[in-house]
Amino acid sequence: MGDLRLHGRRRVRRGLHGRPDDAVSLDDTIAVLRRNDPLFAPGDQVSYCDSNYALLGAIAERLDGAPLHELVQRRILDPLGLDRTSYPTSTTLPAPHPTPYVPEVLVDGRLLTAETQRARLKTSKFAGQTLDFGYGLGITNFNEYLGHDGAIFGFSSVVLTRPKTGTQIAIVGNESTNSTTPTLSIAVAIIDAIDPSQGTGS
Repeated sequence: MGDLRLHGRRRVRRGLHGRPDDAVSLDDTIAVLRRNDPLFAPGDQVSYCDSNYALLGAIAERLDGAPLHELVQRRILDPLGLDRTSYPTSTTLPAPHPTPYVPEVLVDGRLLTAETQRARLKTSKFAGQTLDFGYGLGITNFNEYLGHDGAIFGFSSVVLTRPKTGTQIAIVGNESTNSTTPTLSIAVAIIDAIDPSQGTGS
């Protein structure tokens, strides 16, 4: 790969076409990014973009000089003695692997230092939002609700909790396009109904 230049977050408007389980190379990802203009200058706004993880992986490989799966194995898994954990290099998960379930959100920070927890909960509002809806260090906030949503072809999920009241919402749905999360819309409708002070009319 040639020089890696980062120009801020970009939105993929014209995706890669093919089967959902087709492997997509880093060059494929960068080609799509380069076909689209940045949404904004770096640091001006917030917009979630999975492609950033691909770029971070490329940076790690460039700095370490080894493929990402070898880097993860050598620098993380081996030192921790995680001999039954691996970084998959294909669309097939190695056996044994766990059956996926939606976990309960851990938002109280009991596993983190106080400094990390504060950074985690310091969210930035998504561009164009009038509501308090933003993203922090791996966590989304919708007013006082904290959690995360996600999607992959055919499935979407969301888990939210309001620490002040202990209210928790967990939804899994079998409809998604990998860039839409209908379960989040359902969760917002539930919040509107059961906790209107934290809903879209607040």
